[in-house]
Amino acid sequence: MIPAPTIANVGAALSFVVLITGCKVEHTVSLDEARSITTEFVERTVEAPPRSVDDLIELVGTFDRPAETDEFVRLRRKAQAEPGRAIKDNPGRHADFLRDRAGVRLAVGDIPGSLKDARQALHIFDSGKIESDLDDFLREIAWPEFIGGDFRRAIEIAERGLRRAPDETKQRNLSQLVQFAAWRGDIDEAKTHFRRVEALRAGKTHRMHLYIGRERIAAAEGRWPAAERAARSLISHTQTKYSGDWVFNHVSHSFKRLSRYLEEQGHLQEAELVLRKRLLQDLERRGSSRASIAADLLAALSRVYLRAGRPEDALALGRQACGISDRLGLGWGSLEGGRLDCVEIQAEAQLARRRFADARTLYDEIKTEFGRINPLGYDSFLRDDHNRLLSEILTGPVEDTGAVIDGHLGNLTARLGPKHYLSAEAKALKAALIARTGDPASALPLFREAFAIMTRRSRRSSDADASLVRQRFVYLAEVYLDALAEVLARGRSL
Repeated sequence: MIPAPTIANVGAALSFVVLITGCKVEHTVSLDEARSITTEFVERTVEAPPRSVDDLIELVGTFDRPAETDEFVRLRRKAQAEPGRAIKDNPGRHADFLRDRAGVRLAVGDIPGSLKDARQALHIFDSGKIESDLDDFLREIAWPEFIGGDFRRAIEIAERGLRRAPDETKQRNLSQLVQFAAWRGDIDEAKTHFRRVEALRAGKTHRMHLYIGRERIAAAEGRWPAAERAARSLISHTQTKYSGDWVFNHVSHSFKRLSRYLEEQGHLQEAELVLRKRLLQDLERRGSSRASIAADLLAALSRVYLRAGRPEDALALGRQACGISDRLGLGWGSLEGGRLDCVEIQAEAQLARRRFADARTLYDEIKTEFGRINPLGYDSFLRDDHNRLLSEILTGPVEDTGAVIDGHLGNLTARLGPKHYLSAEAKALKAALIARTGDPASALPLFREAFAIMTRRSRRSSDADASLVRQRFVYLAEVYLDALAEVLARGRSL
């Protein structure tokens, strides 16, 4: 199954954009060390991880204390900064200030403020009063629009940046467009942009954008071994070729994505060990000075445990991650360590535990809180989530549940085809809604069509074996059987 992008995994890329500013390229390890890194990455022998998460909770608790030196404290202050008169009187400096503050506000979760800054900066840009670094300027302004859910506007701005970019930096603009297209599920467009990235690469430069493009496209297509190889190459390349504080942060995000690709292949122990090792390295290196990354890694570990059929452990770590997020005051919109990811994993864990009302409460909290600060982003990234829709059906659908499912089913069928597992599961969700709202007879034909596909092994991708996907299958089958029993009972009573 090809899952939809989430704010969390899209946001990791934006965190990278914020942190990479001002980096320099240089060799930071020797050739022998680089070979050692590569050897470690390709090694497949995996030790057994601990059977409990108690050690993780104790470890994180050791560093769970106020941290005024935390980088996000500094970023929040920067997000609240106001330009002085000298900056306001200079259009170029004012636009740069707004562009930079838009990126920082996006990183700390102030999505409305970020969009306001980005659009004001673009207005100054369009006035023709600034002339320097125009391609970089437009590329960075495009990110808030994409995270805010306005894909069309984001792409228009990114394409303007590409047209202005000199040949030596076009690969950055094209790499952004590759990611935008891949996250939207437009694989053909992503590949078209990526072919230009490959053509622009001169000698041995710009390899980072090759690895990023390969990884994003492979993940969008569900080619998990290829995505894993590209992620490992990106990690090795980043550690070998670059220096600066941003490197450690970027590599941590890359390990988070790597763990997902391992999960999708069923390598759950290795996925867990990758994240455990990175979490330990992060805490040993910085203590609580960048606790937001620790929260992200804990949320990723929670998903591994949920995938392994351990919802209690997933729930415990999800709560721990939210505790860190709350302590730092990161809020719902923060792209790194924010509440969205850790609350979502708790909702999924509750759904897996058959705590449908508890799951619904958490999904409603996401809808209210995140939808308030980023309504278009919520509709673009979160509204159509199958776990959320199922929890709503099982506990009492709202007025727009049917319209949301109908639109989502139409989009999936057009993009993936009617015989894809996800399309069939969306059809089963529609049938369940009809059955639960009083018309089980009308639901039965839809159920039959959906389960004819969902029960065919050849139609199911590797992700359909995931614990929560299996659980959704069971819950939908139970609604199907209830509808069938009700129809048969009504027939006997006539």
